Amino acid sequence: MPSNTALNNEKICDLAGQPLDRNSAVLLKALDKLLTVGSYYSPEHDQYRVVSEKSCAQIVAAIGPGKVMAIEITASGMMVGSQLVDPHHRNVRLFHDLLVPLNIARFEISAELTPADLRQAIAALQDHRQNLGNTTGFQEIKIENLPATVSTASKNVVRDNGQGESFSLDTLLGSNAHTGNEPSPEDLMSDSEKLASQFLEIVSRILENLEKEEGKKADGESLPHPDSTPENIKALREALQRLVEVNPDPADLARLIEHAKRALDLSHDPRSVDLVFSLLKKEAEKGGDWKYRAREGSANKPKKEYRFTLEELTREISELETAGRAPDDPGPSSLSSYLGICFHLLGGDPAEALETALELSLMEALTDRGVTKQDLDLCSAAVAAAALKKNQAALDRVLPAFCRPLRKTRPNYLVKFWTGLWEALDTECRELVWPHLVNELMLGFEDIPDEVTEQLWVAVGQLDSRVALTQISRLEGLTALLEKTVCPSLMKLPLNPMYPVHLVLLKSTLAALHGPRVHEHLCHNPPNDLIEILMKSLGQYEPSYNDLFLALIKQSGADSITPELRGRVGRHISRALSRLPASRRKEEWVGRAIGWAYKLDPKIALPLLTRVRDEKKFIFFKAWPRDCREMAAKCLSPVEVSNGVEGEE
Repeated sequence: MPSNTALNNEKICDLAGQPLDRNSAVLLKALDKLLTVGSYYSPEHDQYRVVSEKSCAQIVAAIGPGKVMAIEITASGMMVGSQLVDPHHRNVRLFHDLLVPLNIARFEISAELTPADLRQAIAALQDHRQNLGNTTGFQEIKIENLPATVSTASKNVVRDNGQGESFSLDTLLGSNAHTGNEPSPEDLMSDSEKLASQFLEIVSRILENLEKEEGKKADGESLPHPDSTPENIKALREALQRLVEVNPDPADLARLIEHAKRALDLSHDPRSVDLVFSLLKKEAEKGGDWKYRAREGSANKPKKEYRFTLEELTREISELETAGRAPDDPGPSSLSSYLGICFHLLGGDPAEALETALELSLMEALTDRGVTKQDLDLCSAAVAAAALKKNQAALDRVLPAFCRPLRKTRPNYLVKFWTGLWEALDTECRELVWPHLVNELMLGFEDIPDEVTEQLWVAVGQLDSRVALTQISRLEGLTALLEKTVCPSLMKLPLNPMYPVHLVLLKSTLAALHGPRVHEHLCHNPPNDLIEILMKSLGQYEPSYNDLFLALIKQSGADSITPELRGRVGRHISRALSRLPASRRKEEWVGRAIGWAYKLDPKIALPLLTRVRDEKKFIFFKAWPRDCREMAAKCLSPVEVSNGVEGEE
């Protein structure tokens, strides 16, 4: 039996004592955090949605692109990957207790999971769990309303061998998973599990006898044993299997085996079928009371006796009432102290459950109308102190916990907070808070004019681009990228000062959405004639243009562009002109594009210029407009003269 210390440990270990694979641990903790928050908030609450998005991002990252991760419920515990985990571990218990009553043996999650899918899947499981608790008798459990990215498998499957032989999913998986020098499932089983296996083996034989008896019934003949219908037998098989899975007491299992042996003898007698069925059903129904037996056992422990006079008892009761009730008027300092303690704990290294509780507490406190500017100033000082300590992990907890509640309730205060914080920090500290400030600006501030936040945009644009690239992974875990949100005010600013921001976005998972924005901006607001010509020649957006856009943004503020970019742009323009259909050759930009092609890369442009000047259609008619031919001839003239002089020499 594992100790409570092991079960409450932050590090999840398997039954062999080895740390769980990192990705598996991340997935289990993300699911546990969502279920924990779900016990406080409804699925429609904003806080639940925020946590579901964060949990979904962690789950998808743990699974890996294009993959599926499975969680299996076995008699020995919960299996993730190839490792068995104790189902009573603090990060496993809630999810295990959700799946077991629903008879789920395998729970699969696809890397295509979205936050909405995750919320839908958890809601579907919880609805089935609640409906199951409101029913009486036996019923088949079918999990419905799951999204396409989540699937489940029941513990009972049938192997199609022509005989309809039924096996548990645990048995089928165990027969394939343990080979070579690995220990067999029996070697890993505890005494309780071995007794449970023995009981299920006997029950299987009993139910086979009952099914054979039912099979002998002639067509049209009334049922001599109403309770032993195929549906009831199937439901009983499932109920008894669930019964032994949730009962850890060997004494109870031994008693079950004795009853099962008696039932086995009776099941061979057709006259005793009803008696057998009622006996087994009674044992299944008793199983619901077993989980309370440990609590009842504590009632037999000796209790300490307290002897009071009437006056002493009255005084003790008054003290207990006072201790359990909040003061009528806590005073202005109480909330500040409460907030200070929360931020102090959050800035340390809290356990995950405590971290979730602190975030929820801060959300409620900071969105309350009773919070004062003095309280907020105290929180600001606590966050600034965390930033000055240069502790990235602490900042990634503290900043969202402070900024998220203020976003809608006090946006003016939040803008002033960021302005003051950025000015107070040195370069190294600014690098640490940069992803969070970018996240806030991308989400935007309600009812705050763009002019007010413009100076913050300019501030984040001053970060070294090489440092900005190292912050992509942190930005990916924040709300703006999770919700794929970019405030429109970013695209109203000049591109060059915002180069680090555009660099990060075009290298992140948001590139597919941000690339078209940059393309549209360059088309409608070209900073110079060259970029105007280039954008017209490129046509519609393609993802391969992102690197070219970054190079243009980076050098758009310089007096001249690098030779490498000149050649790159020249090749794009020359290629576009060579493929330009005749119907578009009269467009205003084409003549200028011919001149730019020659300026940027004469060697690449010469064949194109010769073609523009000399190409004909229908033998006599020129293929290109006059202004295009004249521009091509003008560019070719110095080259041909130079070649002629060289020939005479």
